[in-house]
Amino acid sequence: MTCMKYVKGADQAKEPKPGDLIEIDRVLYKHWAVYIGDGYVVHLSGPDGSGGALTSSGGSVRARITKDKLSTVVNGSDYKVNNLHDHKWKHRPTEEIVKEALSHLNENVDYSVWKCNCEHFATWCRYGEPKSLQGDSFGR
Repeated sequence: MTCMKYVKGADQAKEPKPGDLIEIDRVLYKHWAVYIGDGYVVHLSGPDGSGGALTSSGGSVRARITKDKLSTVVNGSDYKVNNLHDHKWKHRPTEEIVKEALSHLNENVDYSVWKCNCEHFATWCRYGEPKSLQGDSFGR
């Protein structure tokens, strides 16, 4: 597994590689994105484009897949490269990860903590498996 130590803000981090998953600390949860190169990520963001928590009740709301600057999404939060399932799943080739992420740009999806969150999207792009350890940990 490739992991960096958490770093404060995007400017202090070593540049991730295209296809890497980025885990961003939002205090109560982690936001996930796919690094596509040149300082950009693709991620499932809130209706306001924030990449923030979309619901606290577990209900379904609309979310959008967007391409944004990593520094904008991080917005001063701690973050790290975290290809968390590399030890058990073979990841797609880099070009395929990036292509998969970009192929969903501007799609609107029904967000759900348990079934369709930012971590599901990121792991789908990298591994072809929509998995969210974070969503699983919330329980039902």
